[in-house]
Amino acid sequence: MKKRTWWMLPLLLLLTSEAKPYKKPSAKDLQDLALSADSSVPTSEYVHKWVRFPDIQATFLLSRDSVQPAPEGTVDIVVFVATWCIKCQQIIPEVEKLKSQYEARGFRFLYVFSHDLEQDIQEFLQVYHIPDTLVANDPLLKAFHNPEVPSIYVSDRKGWIVARFIQASSQDIETLKTLLYYLRST
Repeated sequence: MKKRTWWMLPLLLLLTSEAKPYKKPSAKDLQDLALSADSSVPTSEYVHKWVRFPDIQATFLLSRDSVQPAPEGTVDIVVFVATWCIKCQQIIPEVEKLKSQYEARGFRFLYVFSHDLEQDIQEFLQVYHIPDTLVANDPLLKAFHNPEVPSIYVSDRKGWIVARFIQASSQDIETLKTLLYYLRST
């Protein structure tokens, strides 16, 4: 009976090929890779350098007051949602729990409705009772690079972006809990 040795072929190829040592990619290589993934979104801006948290220039939907700049030492959490987004509806209660825990400790939670009509938002708020809501405008969406919903952006107490969760899920909320716990002590 003839032995079959075909399974050894990949192993032989691996052993006979030239082994190349791992070379850490340079910052330029990483930047090129990030930009080539999607040239419309400047990913390298978030990946390779510290980025200031964008100024939020909008008005609150319910009170019609303008958003005031956050006092120094405040952590901003901006949550981009839409009324038609199922994942948004799932994470809102979880974010509201975090808001009740951290708002008194210098954390500011803002919800930004993008891709919605004001009437749809009003009906949505009757169910979810979110007081700090904003309607997205062009400058605000551009400042955050037109995020997909749901997205969560977090600043540190010095005004730098420290995290962003694009198409956030319940798993991202767990990561956010850990991050907020860390930021409360900074």
